Amino acid sequence: YRGEVTVTADGENPVRIPVTLEVYNFSIPVTSSLPSFFGISWYDIGRGHYGTTQNGTITQALGISYVKSGLRNRLSFGVHSSPSIPMFTFNPDGTVATANYSNFDAVATPFMDGIGTPNGAKFTSILLPRDPYGAGSDPIKKLNALKNYIQHMKEKGWYDRLSDYSWDEPNVAEYTKVKERTELIKAADPTVPRQVTLRFTPELEGYVTRWIPAVNDILAHTTQ
Repeated sequence: YRGEVTVTADGENPVRIPVTLEVYNFSIPVTSSLPSFFGISWYDIGRGHYGTTQNGTITQALGISYVKSGLRNRLSFGVHSSPSIPMFTFNPDGTVATANYSNFDAVATPFMDGIGTPNGAKFTSILLPRDPYGAGSDPIKKLNALKNYIQHMKEKGWYDRLSDYSWDEPNVAEYTKVKERTELIKAADPTVPRQVTLRFTPELEGYVTRWIPAVNDILAHTTQ
């Protein structure tokens, strides 16, 4: 395609610039073919905009706006910071008594299924909750809530995009905690990817399935 752009300014002669465009016969998928995930705190967004923590209605509206903006740029943001997290109650033996996904599904479904999102874009990733609501520090309750959540992901058709962000940039002293978290996820479902922001570390081999080197590690190697 050939055309011309005319640029005008007050007191100046128009400038005509020839333009040639070549359009390739392919389209870019609406949903990114490369998975991404960026964790954001919806409550922090509210504090950033207003200076203080906002109520659930304002927080959720802001979070949804940010998530839509991310999808316009082919990025998947987190939804577990929203006021609409899954809620669990438990029996005396630690098994799940009730699991309420209604508010969570109302927020997550449009982004997971591409309903009402920019051009039908979908999240490429969704995470397991770090601490399932209602489980506290009880490891049995946590395990059963995670199993329940994983089953819900299967029922919703989202399981193939599920992973666990097991730890963020652990130091050596935190390796034991990394192992505890990844063993918990393995007990819930050994096929769910377990990712840690860390370069490959032999001590954690077998616990971590996705290594995410920090950008400083990458830059250090590219500048040597």
